[in-house]
Amino acid sequence: MFNNMSVTSIAYVAAMVAIYLLVVLALVIALLVEFILRRKAVRGYLGYGLLFGGLVVALDVLCVALEPKVLRALHPCVLVPMDVLVFAKIALCTCVGMYCCSALGMVDMPWLRRLAGRAGPPGPAPWKGAMAAVGVALWGLGLTWLLFALTHPQLSTFLRNFSQTGYARMGLGGKISPLTVTVVIAFAVGEELVFRLGLQNYLALRLGLQGRKYWIPVVITTVVWTIGHANMLDPEWVKLVQIFALGIPLGFLFRRFGLESCILAHAAFNILALFAWGTS
Repeated sequence: MFNNMSVTSIAYVAAMVAIYLLVVLALVIALLVEFILRRKAVRGYLGYGLLFGGLVVALDVLCVALEPKVLRALHPCVLVPMDVLVFAKIALCTCVGMYCCSALGMVDMPWLRRLAGRAGPPGPAPWKGAMAAVGVALWGLGLTWLLFALTHPQLSTFLRNFSQTGYARMGLGGKISPLTVTVVIAFAVGEELVFRLGLQNYLALRLGLQGRKYWIPVVITTVVWTIGHANMLDPEWVKLVQIFALGIPLGFLFRRFGLESCILAHAAFNILALFAWGTS
C-alpha cells in the first residue's frame, strides 16, 4: 500500500494521524469525566445519546449490507468492536453536548425536540435553519470550485495508494454508488455530533467562552476537525483551507440553529461534492 510513498511521507502521515487520534482520545476522556461528574443532569439526555449512537451504527451496518466486500478489509471480529466503540463515543458526545448546551442556554436539537414534544430553549423556525444550512453548503461548494479551479489538486499519494488497495477491497473504488453516498452521510452525522455538538460546546462551557467569546471554541473545534482531513490532497493546503472555511460557518450555524441544520449542511455538501468532484 505504501510502495510509492517516501519514508518522510509515511512519517508525516503517521504523525498527523497520531495527533488527531490523541486529540479525539483526550476529548472522549474529558467528556467521560464530565458525564461521571454530572451524571444526574446528563442522565436526562441518555435517550438522545442512545438514539444517535444507534443511528450511526445503523449507517455502518447499512454500508455492509450495500457492499458485503467491506468484510474483506474489516473482519466482523474487528468491525463489531469498532462499532461498539463508535456507539459509545457518539452516545457520550450527544449526552454531554446536550447537557453543555442546556447549561449555556443554547438550542441543541430544536427540530427533534419539536417532533418529540420535548421542552428546550426556544429556537428559530426549522425552515430558517434549513435555509441557512443550504447557504452554508453552497458556500462550501462555491469555495471548493474556486480552489479546485485555481490549483487543480490531485489525491495525495497516501489516499491514491489506499484507493487502489483498501478501497478496492471494500468495494468502494472510485465510483459513486449508494454505498459511497451512505458513507459520506455517516461521516456528516458522526462528525457533527462529535465536533459541533460535543467538543465545541464542552469547550464553551468549561472555558467560560459563551456569548461573544463563543467564536473561540468554534475556531478551536474547526482546527481539530481540519487536522482530521490532512494528507488527502496534493497540494495539501487546498484541502485544509476548504475544510477550515467550511467548519467556521458550521460552528456558527450550530450556535444559531442547532445540530440538525449542521447535519443537513454537512451532508448536502458531502453528497454534492461527491457527485461534482468525487471527493468530500
